[in-house]
Amino acid sequence: MRITRYVAEVARRRAVARHCTRSLALGATLVTLSASPALAAWSQPQPIDPGANVLVEPTAVSCPSANFCAAVDWFTGLAYIWHGTSWAAPVTVDAPNSLTSVSCSVAGFCVALDQQGNAFTFSHGTWGPPTLIHAEDGPGAGSVSCASTSFCVAVYRTAAFTFNGSSWSEPQRISSSLRSVSCPAPGSCVAADGAGRAFTLHGGSWRAPTEDGISATQISCSSPSACVVVGFRGPYSQMSAAARMVDGVWQAPHDFGGDGTVPTAVSCTSPSFCMVTFNLWFVSSPNGMALHWNGTGWEISIPFTPTGLGLQTVSCSSASFCLTIDYGGNYQTWSGPTGTAVMAARRSRSGARSRARAGHRPARARHR
Repeated sequence: MRITRYVAEVARRRAVARHCTRSLALGATLVTLSASPALAAWSQPQPIDPGANVLVEPTAVSCPSANFCAAVDWFTGLAYIWHGTSWAAPVTVDAPNSLTSVSCSVAGFCVALDQQGNAFTFSHGTWGPPTLIHAEDGPGAGSVSCASTSFCVAVYRTAAFTFNGSSWSEPQRISSSLRSVSCPAPGSCVAADGAGRAFTLHGGSWRAPTEDGISATQISCSSPSACVVVGFRGPYSQMSAAARMVDGVWQAPHDFGGDGTVPTAVSCTSPSFCMVTFNLWFVSSPNGMALHWNGTGWEISIPFTPTGLGLQTVSCSSASFCLTIDYGGNYQTWSGPTGTAVMAARRSRSGARSRARAGHRPARARHR
């Protein structure tokens, strides 16, 4: 019954996505978006698993290169490997548990986490058995980031754990609400929490937090001093926003929109390039959107997804390759900024209207 409803919903959203003109709030600006052939930078959506007879919903993807990505699934505990032009058949890693995060430092090496506090390592073409790294706080989503095959950091709620290539450390308690971590280099990480704070790992210890102003969904760092965190801020965390760390200092947040604009993921490859994906609930039907940072401002990359589905996750290996996956298990690849759709903007007379974030579901890879 659930899959029948899901298929019907996909058909309905695709019909809505064919409408020619939409509007979306980005901060105080109302941007009018029109269907355009200028989206040539993104491939057409394709199912990650065309033969699937179950609901496919990858929650996280990691691409260290254009020729290798790994994605993990929330519903099935399956993992998928991208080989540059197609996906290999899925492999059961953790059924029936939920995989929530994955990070690959190089092609052929990845670490995935599940809701039960287990870590799984992909090496030499196979996924290894679970290693329990966290059980004290009960089930919950974790986040992992690997800078090399011998350095990864995972965060679960209150604690951080370090992988040295063969084993995981004891927990280091640093916050009560850790959401995401990014390690741009061995020994260097930044973790973001739900209270608008960022914690930096340097020299083997976590420093006192700095204020980034964002209740984090995800953080991505291209260097130890350059990061972007996306999430929510303001009263009741109703305003979706991003904050950038520049030369080690957090800048004032940039607001994307009020209720209904839900940032799901961010991936940065340099201080001048990041991609952010969204699940949109303020339009007549839920949809997806992507923006990219071009070094001076945010540009619209995908104004509305062709499938009419929200975008769940994204990973970029360079400014000329990203891969995003929607809530229906369809993927798209990005081939560079040429042809990006940047639509005409007009100032809203009434400002951005907030609407109830009906069905708002935080990005699973970071929040559950």
